Amino acid sequence: IMFSSLVCFASLTNVANQADEWAYCVTVGVVTFALSFIVLFLDRLQLCFDKFNYTKAIDGKFEGFALMFFCLWWLVGCAVMTRASGLAYNATNIYFSSWIAFFSCLYTFDQWSGSKDIITVRQLTGLSTTLKSWYALLFSSLVVLGSAADLRPQLNGVREREDEAAFAVAVGVISTVVCLIFILVHYKFFTKIKHGGWLELGVSFIMILFWIVGVSLLTND
Repeated sequence: IMFSSLVCFASLTNVANQADEWAYCVTVGVVTFALSFIVLFLDRLQLCFDKFNYTKAIDGKFEGFALMFFCLWWLVGCAVMTRASGLAYNATNIYFSSWIAFFSCLYTFDQWSGSKDIITVRQLTGLSTTLKSWYALLFSSLVVLGSAADLRPQLNGVREREDEAAFAVAVGVISTVVCLIFILVHYKFFTKIKHGGWLELGVSFIMILFWIVGVSLLTND
């Protein structure tokens, strides 16, 4: 988290301040870098642990709340930096370090949650062999949906591009809804539908064809 935050805000300082969100994007990296550095510094030198131990404060929940804040902080940060015409496209380092920071926060929060016997990603997605794939498709669908919805107002009336963006939004919405339905099926929200049967297999095959068409149309010249 500390390293990726450092790379992100250091790279941003080399970008000309041409956007209103520049200061916010720099702040995102600075905050998590500073807090991560303080935690590592105190942990390695065992300083102030007699007065404040971040791993034991609030019955050990302080660290979890901090990591949850990190996750939400970088979720918004990534959305701002990597949006259409975002600052992340000025340098590859910004783009990749922002996503690495976000997933590092998620991974660390998952490790903390597992250490407290709460729940982990493995437990959450381990109900079947297909559930992980539905979550992966859900994440991808949300990225497509969000990116297309953000891009469409910036197309300045170019009808062909606006239609393509609208199509991307539709693809994202349909795929998101299907993923949510089958994720909830795994958690028995819909008891009349069973996962792992012919219905899930058939819908999966339809989604493959659906995305083949979607990708071919959205990535053509």
